[in-house]
Amino acid sequence: MRNYGLFLFTLLQLITLVLSCHNAEREALTLLKMSFSDPANRLSSWTGKDCCRWKGVVCNNVTGYIDHLDLRANSVWNIDNPLSLMAAPYQLEAKMLDPCLLELRHLNNLDLSGNDFQRSRIPEFIGSFKHLRYLNLSMASFWGVIPPQLGNLTRLEILDLDSSNLYGPPFHSDLVWISQLVNLRSLDLSGIHLTPTNKAMATLARLPSLVKLRLQDCGLGKAHLTHAFHNSTLLSRIQFLDLSMNVLDNPLPRFLLNMTSLKYLDLSFNMFDGYIPLWLNNIRGLKFLSLKGNSFSHVEGMAIMRVIGNPCKFKGLDLS
Repeated sequence: MRNYGLFLFTLLQLITLVLSCHNAEREALTLLKMSFSDPANRLSSWTGKDCCRWKGVVCNNVTGYIDHLDLRANSVWNIDNPLSLMAAPYQLEAKMLDPCLLELRHLNNLDLSGNDFQRSRIPEFIGSFKHLRYLNLSMASFWGVIPPQLGNLTRLEILDLDSSNLYGPPFHSDLVWISQLVNLRSLDLSGIHLTPTNKAMATLARLPSLVKLRLQDCGLGKAHLTHAFHNSTLLSRIQFLDLSMNVLDNPLPRFLLNMTSLKYLDLSFNMFDGYIPLWLNNIRGLKFLSLKGNSFSHVEGMAIMRVIGNPCKFKGLDLS
């Protein structure tokens, strides 16, 4: 019986050893904390030896290595200016993202959204996190050229680079690197200016796993879409498409009819006018449609219910 008790004690020690924070990773997080201005003291829990218990840090329950780092700072609405967002009061600030983060070699999820990196560039070393499946750098005041090293993140499934509420054109990229992200299911490039000549749309159309695509406020016009989705397998796969706040004009793109899996479509705040065509009803799986902020005068044939189709399956329609 005493041997059994000794065995359990030894086993518990081993489990504690495995699950406790690795020294090198704890030291890296300590350096990361020191690199931030943290007026709201968000990282007050980052003390002690076991960094797996620190807020925003999640360790693998087998290896003890950190695989999730969530430092998001959610934005809040500015009541006086409802079209803009204000930074949350608990926003972290830094002149750049400290390369000490490289020590977290086993990261699967990295979320730095909503913080303020003061117009520094997205560091190239982020492309070294080969295990990443989720990367969110949205609304974090990164600026300049998107490093092509992000194309090394071939396991990535979700990528959010939304900068649509930042002032000025923060990002530039030819997006060639994005063709390497063959496992990407969800992509948000809102606020990134895409010129017609860089073939960005054609590159996106070739992504084999993509089902959600947000391109709000990307400067998209008719020239971007003319050949972008023709003969693309993306048409039969995409479920969520946001093309709002661009400069698209008549006619509504007919390739939408070939989007047989489409459930959510946002074409709001573009430059469409005239009538809303009834062929939208032929997008059979559509459950949400927003055409607000355009200059439509009426629905073709004045038959709004024919645009909706089956009202029992439709979740939302916005024509304001």
